[in-house]
Amino acid sequence: MEITPESVALKAAARSYAWWPRIDTDIELLVKNYKACMEVQSAPAKTPTEQWKSSKKPWSRLHVDFAGPIEEQTFFITVDAATKWLEVKRVSSPSSAVVIRELRQLFATFGVPDTIVSDNGTVFASTEIRDFYSKNGTKWLHTAAYNPQANGQAERMVQTTKRSLKRLTDGDWEVKITRFLLKHHTMPSSSSGKSPAEEMFNRRLRTALDKMRRRMKK
Repeated sequence: MEITPESVALKAAARSYAWWPRIDTDIELLVKNYKACMEVQSAPAKTPTEQWKSSKKPWSRLHVDFAGPIEEQTFFITVDAATKWLEVKRVSSPSSAVVIRELRQLFATFGVPDTIVSDNGTVFASTEIRDFYSKNGTKWLHTAAYNPQANGQAERMVQTTKRSLKRLTDGDWEVKITRFLLKHHTMPSSSSGKSPAEEMFNRRLRTALDKMRRRMKK
């Protein structure tokens, strides 16, 4: 059976909570069946994608983009290049004012980044946004608006977010977003063995499974 990055990450997450005979085989089969059922696939880029240098410092380089409409909803996506920490905000529409508002809130929580990467469309290249970046001492790097795949980190997360939100059918949109984010933030990477939360804050986020395991030990 094929060993995929997805199965490696799931095995690491599962073993941190439980173990059973044939755990590896069960997870590999689960991933295989899941991938076979995927209906939404990312189209290959028509032009060569931009190759960004790896970032080691948390919250130093952010990739931003909009996703939608998904069931008439629009989302603002922010990805930290170093840790893969993801923020998803439901917004009214893609506009420069929305970008500034959402980034200002993120800056208040995580601090001001060194660099922000986006496409060079009207929304992200306006005078208002350029002034906002300048006042915060943040450098703006842009990719071609006609080739969103060039904005690699954010574009991959946009596609992942679209697929995940479309599959979550229960609850309101805020519930869908928070469930997706918690799963993403606590899932170990197949390469580093660490979750985005561990890379970002140097600690794991507690989940309902952690509390359940604590009760079982009593």
